[in-house]
Amino acid sequence: MAAYLHRTVPNGCVELTYELGAQDVAVIGPRRGPIVYVLVPGATVVGVRFHPGAAPEVLGVPAFELSGRTVELTSIWGTRASILAEQLAEADSATKATELIESEVTAPLAGYRRRDPIAAATLDALRREPRIDMRRIAADLFVSDRQLRRRCRTAFGYSAKTMQRVLRFQRFLALSSWNPRVTEDGVGRLAWAAGYADQPHLTRECVALTGVTPTRFLTETRRNCGPSHDHKTKFAPFLPAPTETE
Repeated sequence: MAAYLHRTVPNGCVELTYELGAQDVAVIGPRRGPIVYVLVPGATVVGVRFHPGAAPEVLGVPAFELSGRTVELTSIWGTRASILAEQLAEADSATKATELIESEVTAPLAGYRRRDPIAAATLDALRREPRIDMRRIAADLFVSDRQLRRRCRTAFGYSAKTMQRVLRFQRFLALSSWNPRVTEDGVGRLAWAAGYADQPHLTRECVALTGVTPTRFLTETRRNCGPSHDHKTKFAPFLPAPTETE
């Protein structure tokens, strides 16, 4: 079995990951660029991905403190994370390890407070309208540009403008998932549908966010994911809801 090259790209989320046999759970903060790493043969990784804006309530830290960083969960939770790491070390399967992590991260939600309504409304607006102006969002929500930026950084790890860039690319990937054999001309059409000004705009953003061109990234994704990955949940916010006849 060959080593597996895995490229992750910004998605606006905070993630917890655990490789079976590791000493701690890793916390991956919101990203502005790609992470490329190699999984050795036989490696098994499990984890949890928080919806944008959900992690601060569970982890107890504002998202901007994690932006662009990967840290150990023990640096945030201390003893609680150490106990979890010990339990994970004794887990005899990926399923058991996943259950342990899920149980631990859902515990703080017993007294869950509603997410910041300004950040939540901003996220909804960015998902609905990929070309929306940030000043319009602030005006619609009756907050200043400065307050919008501050509250988005706390919830998401970066500003609404950066979140717009990330979500626009995720929309492109979602649309591409409906067109798995998209041609070069098709990439241009999908770029416009996703909210980019034109194909060169997409190419610049794709290189910044993934490290490679759109065509290469889509080819790499098809090769590495193929039928073994189901991205329906991930892409659902960017695609039309299925009709009853589909």
